[in-house]
Amino acid sequence: CTSGSGVSLVTVGAVGDEPAVALGVDGIPIISYYASGASALRTFVCDDTGCTSGTDYVLDTAGNVGHYTDIVERPNGSPVIVYQDVLTSDVKLASLVFGATSVAFESLARISLTRNCASRPRTGSRRGRARSVPA
Repeated sequence: CTSGSGVSLVTVGAVGDEPAVALGVDGIPIISYYASGASALRTFVCDDTGCTSGTDYVLDTAGNVGHYTDIVERPNGSPVIVYQDVLTSDVKLASLVFGATSVAFESLARISLTRNCASRPRTGSRRGRARSVPA
């Protein structure tokens, strides 16, 4: 790559921290990120492959959420975002559905990372096993 150009997608407020991007099956990017000014998880959905325009959505504002975000798009086009609430140390998982004019949570799960590991015997390790996201 010898040249390129940048596009400012969202310029209002303290936004764009800890971004993650996924390309859909159509090649159009979707970006999840932490908006530090609002302590929120936001997602920018591009309108085209060059991401010259798009729509910014506020997805979660409960707590201090959106840290360490990662995103993957299912084969059916539905994005799945994983991120952390740093106040509770919970990991959250959001599956999104896009309508004609809005975005909605298909599901939102909270996974608590606090547990007493000594009270449960380990039956095996899941380390190294790849897991796919169902369509």
